[in-house]
Amino acid sequence: MAAVRALADVRLLRPLLPLPRADFGATCQAFGLSWIDDPSNLMDRYARGRLRRQGGTVPVSDLLAHAADAARVRTALEVAVADAAARHVLLAPEGYAVVDADALTLLPSPVAARLLAGLAAALGGQPYPPPAEAVARLLTALPRLWAPDAGPLALTLAGSQARRLAGAGGRRMLLLLRQAGRMAPPVAVAGGTVRWDGRFQVEVRSGEPDLTLGALGVADARRLAVLTLPALARIPKPVWPTLPVFRRGTALLAVPHLDWRVGPLGPPAGEGVDGPEPRAAWAPPAFRPPSPVAPPPFLPKAEAGLDVMAVVSDARVII
Repeated sequence: MAAVRALADVRLLRPLLPLPRADFGATCQAFGLSWIDDPSNLMDRYARGRLRRQGGTVPVSDLLAHAADAARVRTALEVAVADAAARHVLLAPEGYAVVDADALTLLPSPVAARLLAGLAAALGGQPYPPPAEAVARLLTALPRLWAPDAGPLALTLAGSQARRLAGAGGRRMLLLLRQAGRMAPPVAVAGGTVRWDGRFQVEVRSGEPDLTLGALGVADARRLAVLTLPALARIPKPVWPTLPVFRRGTALLAVPHLDWRVGPLGPPAGEGVDGPEPRAAWAPPAFRPPSPVAPPPFLPKAEAGLDVMAVVSDARVII
């Protein structure tokens, strides 16, 4: 289990992992605190549950040694993944990524697989990476995108799709984006924090009547393609239908990432509404996927340098 884990909105720290579970129970009893026994600790679907059910057939010292070795291996892998993402991936605020396909083929297989898994989960709006078997199949199939007979137009993984990037010259560049057919339906914009499709988030002071946040779609993307919009030349064409837009009913009001709108939608979050300034359109929804492309380093507490001495909870202690 990682001592640090990045979630959509917070970074989860586990500084008490090295302490025995019995110590937690004794401490809670001493302070009169109740706790929750996590049922997943004994589930056979998890390795920790299967190991506990073995009832001492494996010495604890051996288990701890194996865990330390696994942590070191995972640390090296995730550091390499983060380095590869920084060097070879362009992650765009419109919710797509461009990857140097030639560099990807030169990475060690575990690094390439973990990088692709993280990208697929983030761009597909998934909270967890896809199964290793599915990632391996995608890695094996990627060269078909550049085959002499053109091969398939796109390969899919975890709600995302991989395509050959058009117009890349002699370089092999991979375009990763949301799978259009898997996008969520529009959601009402009623004020506060609004999330759509597990990917985009917008903060609004107050909602507008019948206002929704959803996908541009193929039909409206074709309508806008005839306009002279500078962003259309910058954003790859397959990405256009996946862009978040505002509608009132069925009428398209604004495509913020293309800087296109019919009229003002109201003030952005944090701006006043009583002053003489005109009502401005909202900024583009922020690309906030539920899982990171590259996780924070998987480090034991001593190596991570964590100095968190308390666990704060608004419920009960979970051990």
